Amino acid sequence: MDIFTSDINTSLTQIECMTYVALKDSIKDILDKHAAEREISVKRRKPAPWITRAVKAAKQKQRKAERQWRKLGTQVHRDIYIHHRKNTKSIVVAEKRQYLNEKVLSSGSSKELFSLTNQLLGKEKKATLPDSVPCDKLCENLMSFFVDKIDTIRLNLCLENGIQFPPCEEFHGQFLSEFKLVNESQVKK
Repeated sequence: MDIFTSDINTSLTQIECMTYVALKDSIKDILDKHAAEREISVKRRKPAPWITRAVKAAKQKQRKAERQWRKLGTQVHRDIYIHHRKNTKSIVVAEKRQYLNEKVLSSGSSKELFSLTNQLLGKEKKATLPDSVPCDKLCENLMSFFVDKIDTIRLNLCLENGIQFPPCEEFHGQFLSEFKLVNESQVKK
C-alpha cells in the first residue's frame, strides 16, 4: 500500500499543470501497475429444475434479511436472518424432494429408473473411442468384428436348420475412414 501511495504522490508532483486527460492516464497507469485488470470467464448454468418461484422468493427474503443484519449488526436482525436462512433451506429441500418424487414416479420402466438414478449420482457413461488405435484402423477393426459376427450367426443358423444362405456380396461403396463425434442433440434428430 505504501508503494501505491508513493507512486501516486510522485506522479502528481511530476506534472505541474495537469490536465484531466493527463491525470486520468497517470492514474490508469498506476492502477494497471498495482491492480492490473484481469479478464475472467463465467459459465452460465441453468438453475436446478427444483428452483421454483417459492424458492426464489425465499432466497430474496433471506438476502434482504442478511443485508439488514450486516448493515445494522444487531442480534435481532441476525436472528431474523437465521430464521429466513432455515426457512429457505427447508423450502429448497421440500421442492427438491417433490421434483425427485415426480421424476421417480414418472419413470415407466426399471431401465428409466436406473438411468435416472445413475444421472442423479453422476454416473453417466460417456462413450469414448480409444486413443491408442488410429481412427482408420479402429474403423477397420469394428467392420471386421461385425462381419465376423454376422458370418458366425449365419453359419450357426445353417448348421442348426440345414438352410444354405447365399454368400455375402463384396462391398463396392465408400468405406468409413473416420468417426465424427456427435452430441446428444444430433443423435435425437
